[in-house]
Parts: sequence; C-alpha cells; structure tokens
Amino acid sequence: MDYFKVNYHRLANLNQIKYFYFVIFMLILIFVIIFFSFKIRVSKVLNSYGIYHDGILTIKINNKLSDIIINNNMLSFDNKNTKYLIQDFGDYEIINDDIYQEINLIVDEKFYENEIGIVKVRYEERRIIKHILKLLK
Repeated sequence: MDYFKVNYHRLANLNQIKYFYFVIFMLILIFVIIFFSFKIRVSKVLNSYGIYHDGILTIKINNKLSDIIINNNMLSFDNKNTKYLIQDFGDYEIINDDIYQEINLIVDEKFYENEIGIVKVRYEERRIIKHILKLLK
C-alpha cells in the first residue's frame, strides 16, 4: 500500500489553474489581431525582369497581366520606387503556350545605362480583413 499514499495537506493546498486570466489574455490577443487586420494593407506583386536603355525601361510580361501595367503608375526597379508612363507596346512572343508582350516604359528616375534588374509592380492593395473575407467566400 505504499504506492497509494497521498499527502492530503499538499493536495488540499494545490494551486489551481486560473482560467480567468487565460481567457482575458486570449480576448485581448484576438482584439489586437483584429485591430491590426483593419490597419495593415497587403497587395499582390508582379515580378519581371527589365532592361534600362536610353531612358526607357523595357519589360516582358504575360499578356494576361498587361492590364496591371496599364492601370498602375508606380513600380520598383532595383528597390527604387519610380513613376512611369507607357511609351509603346512591343512585339508578342509565344513561350510554352503563353503569350508574352514587350512593353516600353518611360521612368522618372535615372538608372545606369544597360542596367538589368527586377521590376516589381504592386496591385490589388487591400486590408488584411478584406483579403481574408474574400478567401472565405
């Protein structure tokens, strides 16, 4: 019977888990997450390679995504944000059953001649809560 000995004094003074504090902490955490989801914005990013030559930035993108370039006016080339205007649309090219289009852009910033870099165009910017609700539909 040695295995069943219980210290009743220790059992009577056992500290209980205070679920009230845990529930309050979880509620505060949920409210903070909801608050930040209303404040923080997220956006999709179109990445492409670009070549800067004679003041013109030339990029080649998928034909389905050309509307993003037309409807936007800001881009990032080598981590420098700049505004752009569309000079003209170039040739089409078919690669793996996808149509790619060459677009020439006039940018406000000056870059090195014949510089090659990554062009990032941000689109569909919205708050996190709207993005989550759209995913749940």
